[in-house]
Amino acid sequence: MYVLNANHISKSYKTAGETMRILQNVNLQVMKGEMVAIMGPSGSGKTTLLHVLTGVDTPDDGEIVIGGETFSQLTEEEKAFFRRKHMGMIFQDFQLLESLTVKENILLPLILERKEADIQQERFSRIADVLGIEKLADKGITEISGGQKQRVAIGRALINEPDIIFGDEPTGSLDRKTTGDVMRCMKQMNQRSGISFLLVTHDAYTASFCDRVLFLQDGNLAKEVKKENTADNFREDIWKTLCGLGGGKDDLFDISRKMLKAGFYKYRLYFLCNLSATALFCCFAVISTNRTFMNASIVNSSISNNIYLPFFLSAVFLVFFLPVSCQAFLASRKQEYGVMFSLGMSRKEAFRNLLFENVIISVLALAIALAAGTVLSFLFFPLSFMQ
Repeated sequence: MYVLNANHISKSYKTAGETMRILQNVNLQVMKGEMVAIMGPSGSGKTTLLHVLTGVDTPDDGEIVIGGETFSQLTEEEKAFFRRKHMGMIFQDFQLLESLTVKENILLPLILERKEADIQQERFSRIADVLGIEKLADKGITEISGGQKQRVAIGRALINEPDIIFGDEPTGSLDRKTTGDVMRCMKQMNQRSGISFLLVTHDAYTASFCDRVLFLQDGNLAKEVKKENTADNFREDIWKTLCGLGGGKDDLFDISRKMLKAGFYKYRLYFLCNLSATALFCCFAVISTNRTFMNASIVNSSISNNIYLPFFLSAVFLVFFLPVSCQAFLASRKQEYGVMFSLGMSRKEAFRNLLFENVIISVLALAIALAAGTVLSFLFFPLSFMQ
């Protein structure tokens, strides 16, 4: 049974005399008890689709049926009443009233419905217990954290036992740990109550808690991914599909190449350390393998002392310096790969990208250092080249 059935939805806007088609013949169905995510690049029409489905905006063409009611044909007043009884909303910025307590915010839809006090208390206790916010009931909104605020928003959306809950970037302002906690709460409520969820999100980690993901591109539903294996495999499938919307199978390498090129200055410590180590080894190898120089150093011990001491000190310095440079390298990548992980990049893909970056840096360092080491050996120790 479909809780939401949207057929042939189209929407366009006129800007500066031009018509921009945002949605083009979109067909979307959500089953009872199903949890669905909508993803897509910026400008693909995700927010517009959500506004049309919730009655905030009116479609140019198409029909929207929610809970057996043709929602798209209702008047504005009827839509407002229908939303209050049959639909819940979760927003990125919570949309909570700071003048009310946590409990009052959650009960607001029931208060508007003028439900009896015992019904309000029973539903609040049940939902607050599942969401883990029963101890926050009398706190003000400004006294709780972002994750707790989103749980309050989820409670408010659930309190009226709607047919479907719509989420507009529900975890967009949360960190990864809090996102996981909030999404597990949503999934638990979905499984317990059988209420359907339709979430618009840019985050593959958030989407991986859903049963399937629809991908919107250029106003059309381009692809669909269903959860068939583990959450990690599902998240990887979501990530690959997102990349596929923008190009071929080598998109991850292309991303890594662009990140490497744009932030090359971040690698300078790591690069210079590799360069110094290789150049030092090259100088030492050239000098120590030359018979003429070695014979001269045996005869004159001062040559040996003057040459080997700097090499030894430089080697010791580099041994301690290499771990520092590696740490600096990883720290410089932490922010970028933190973003990539939050978007669903797998550890395998991250390892492949880091390997690609390291190979590029190492090859460049090796090539330059070999040339520099040879030139330095000739300039400062010409005896090593003489036979």
